[in-house]
Formats: sequence, structure tokens, C-alpha cells
Amino acid sequence: MSIKRTFISYGILIAVGVTLSSFAINNNAPENEETPAKAALHPLDNRISLELSPEIKVRQLTKMRSHFKSIQSIIRLIGEEQFIEAASIAETKLVGGKGKKILSAFIHNDSFKQMGAAFHESAGELSEALKTKDTKKSLLALNATINHCTQCHEVFRQ
Repeated sequence: MSIKRTFISYGILIAVGVTLSSFAINNNAPENEETPAKAALHPLDNRISLELSPEIKVRQLTKMRSHFKSIQSIIRLIGEEQFIEAASIAETKLVGGKGKKILSAFIHNDSFKQMGAAFHESAGELSEALKTKDTKKSLLALNATINHCTQCHEVFRQ
């Protein structure tokens, strides 16, 4: 792997990590229990709450963490020039399916659902870009997919 690709891969990993750092807050505490992280978050956090039940919060966070791991795998595979394997992960892990529809039934914010649909659609475009085995095209498509994560996390919180 070239030095340029290594730097690109690490840069993407850092950007994704910063984007998804909102997952670090402990959402497993009961709704009425105020953890230090939650107490510190609320006064400064103007994002829209999805007002999910504790069970659905855990499912949603688990799904988003799975997406994050998939993106990490895709970045590694691009660096290793294993584009077909990366496309397969994008298609099977990010595009969506049954799990997406189940969670969607419990989320009542239409804007969130639209952003989620755009994310999953961009993952399909990412899969197609990866199949071309063109690094630049693949990274641009990956950037677009990650951008959907960033936009959503800027607007919504659990």
C-alpha cells in the first residue's frame, strides 16, 4: 500500500471517529437516571432528541456502531485494493434490509427517516463505485456516505 493511500485511510478513520464520537455517551442508563455524561450533555446539546425507548436506543446505537465497523472495514479494504470485498460489505451491511425496516417502525421523526434513507441509498452508490476498482471514485463515494452520518449526528441525538 502506498504512503498516499495510507494517509488517506488514516485521515478517513479520524474523520469517521470524530463524527461518531457522540456514541460514547452512556445511553444504557434508565431514562430517569441522570448520568454525569447526560447531565453535562443536555444544557449544551441543541440537537433534536428522537425520544426513543431505552430498548430502541440500544438497538439503534448497536446498528450505528455496526455501520461504523463496516466503514472501517471498507477503508482497510480500499487500502488493500480489495474493492469487490469492500463493495460486498457496503451492500450487505450498509444498504439496509429487514433490520432497517424494523427500527424505522419505532422512530417517528420523518426528517430522521429521510436522512437515514439517504444514508442507505448512498451506501448503494458506494457499493457501485467500489465495483469500478477506482480508488478516487470509491473514496469520493465513501466521503458522501460518511457525510450523511455527519449531517444526521449534527441534527439528532438519542
